[in-house]
Amino acid sequence: MIKSKRQFFFGSETDPNKVSMKLVDFNQEETLIALVKMIIIDELAFKFVENEGFRKFMEDVQPKFIITRYCMHVFNDENEKLMHVLFANKQMFSLTTDIWTSIQNMNYMCVTARYIDEGWELNKKILKFCLISDHKGETIGITLKNCLKEWGISKVYCVTVDNAGSNNLTISYLTRALSVWNGHTLLNGEFMHM
Repeated sequence: MIKSKRQFFFGSETDPNKVSMKLVDFNQEETLIALVKMIIIDELAFKFVENEGFRKFMEDVQPKFIITRYCMHVFNDENEKLMHVLFANKQMFSLTTDIWTSIQNMNYMCVTARYIDEGWELNKKILKFCLISDHKGETIGITLKNCLKEWGISKVYCVTVDNAGSNNLTISYLTRALSVWNGHTLLNGEFMHM
């Protein structure tokens, strides 16, 4: 971890031609975590940090900048915080899932949960983004079930999916799994499929 003091020149608020110097603390770890959060919040591609313009900018700002290990550090911290929030939240969750195939012919699945917190604010959190072997209903259902188990979610109001035929099997599989965990599902899962 690099901590240093650097001198910066600032213009005066009253007189822009008047310049003063100020020592500012620099903490590489805090700066890298802030960069990773910026990438996540702005939904930038991780490749953003490899772009020539960004690398040149960082070379001028701080030549010893290394980002890779901080992505997992931030990911693990945010997962832990979210786990506590979801555990404390006893509300029902609505899920959205989407599956697509990349140009490399790899299947990806994203699972998003929406819920209302104690302050009556609507929240949206991505719970899982992963590779899956195929677009079959059972594969999707198993992945959803495992995702819910990982996060300790057993109260699901509905699941919004696209119009693929395999989703009927996905919802049937998930409804059965939730019935086993809860002993029941809301209205026997009759309106779970959106």
